[in-house]
Amino acid sequence: MASAQKIPAKMMAIAISAPGGPRVLKPETRDVPL
Repeated sequence: MASAQKIPAKMMAIAISAPGGPRVLKPETRDVPL
């Protein structure tokens, strides 16, 4: 039987900081949606 894994409270997401190309994409930490 596989062990249960806990879902972390935080996740890494890519945010769009402004209109534009790939340079406006910024990594940020967010709460995991439930």
